[in-house]
Amino acid sequence: RNNGDGTFTDVTAGSGIPLLTNLGQENVAHDFNNDGYIDIFGPGNTILFNNGNMTFTRQPLGGITNGPIGDLNNDGFLDIQNGDNVFLNNANSNKWLKLSLKGIQSNANGIGARVEISGPWGKQIRDVRSGDGFRNMSSLNVHFGLGTATQITQVVIKWPSGIVDTYNNVNPNQHLVVIEGNTLLSTGDHSKDSFVIYPNPSHDFIKIQLDATGATADKAIFYDITGRIALTTAIESNQIDVRTLAKGTYILSIESNTGEKHSTKFIKN
Repeated sequence: RNNGDGTFTDVTAGSGIPLLTNLGQENVAHDFNNDGYIDIFGPGNTILFNNGNMTFTRQPLGGITNGPIGDLNNDGFLDIQNGDNVFLNNANSNKWLKLSLKGIQSNANGIGARVEISGPWGKQIRDVRSGDGFRNMSSLNVHFGLGTATQITQVVIKWPSGIVDTYNNVNPNQHLVVIEGNTLLSTGDHSKDSFVIYPNPSHDFIKIQLDATGATADKAIFYDITGRIALTTAIESNQIDVRTLAKGTYILSIESNTGEKHSTKFIKN
């Protein structure tokens, strides 16, 4: 147990961890029953369910061994793929939150980002990782179990680029798609001084101005609020035609010929 001061206390005795005696290559940590506590899926076809008090309850899984993990049927509960088999989680009434990250300044999948959620019940943290355990790549979605919590006070996404997106008063039991830099509370806008579009809002054409000497861009991508690509179009003479876009709010992303990525909000009226 982490004492929070750079020291640790050995609480192995009575924790249930010694009951996991099988040899194997890996242990992975996920909240399989969505109670808000991280469980351990280890060797011997066994999950150690976290009781929330630094003790664990052993649950044999029959012939299910470790494999890639993710919410395969979009019910908010983590499933297991093993060889040619898919094992769906028998869901319960516990609540959950799932996030998909779409990087603009950072890498496309948001790998390396840290997601923090908090509420009256406390705080949970997840990191977006490209691998899980010894040999498997699980879903890149970020998953939180919430137990009986009915409200999430704040969701904070800290991107590798330094941008921070914040969502307040988020309801549980939903899949939240987050585009880097998409919230009003976003900080660290790398595009602020080097990338300008005008007019904004616009209904037909917008102009682009890149401050870097000699910088140009030839393609623009517009993402809608769900994270889907709404329009990919050419930039001609520093102008973008947005007449085919539906009215709404978008994230405009471009990459200059110098390799710099820029993004900003755009409103089609």
